[in-house]
Amino acid sequence: MPSSANEQHEPGAIHRTRNEWDRRFIAAVGAYVLLAVMAGLTLSGVLRVAVWALLGGLAIKTFLVWRRMR
Repeated sequence: MPSSANEQHEPGAIHRTRNEWDRRFIAAVGAYVLLAVMAGLTLSGVLRVAVWALLGGLAIKTFLVWRRMR
């Protein structure tokens, strides 16, 4: 619900503070790094590269959303 009559929000938009977005971004990137390290230690060959490519794509998407929300 808008705090003032002039404030408009997109329907379904998630409203968080800048600090909360930063904490969530750091947590997400940390999770991607942990998964990438685990994949590097446990997988090999094409499957390792595929997992790293997927995690890289998710990291890029996460970064773009984080930058847009700042």
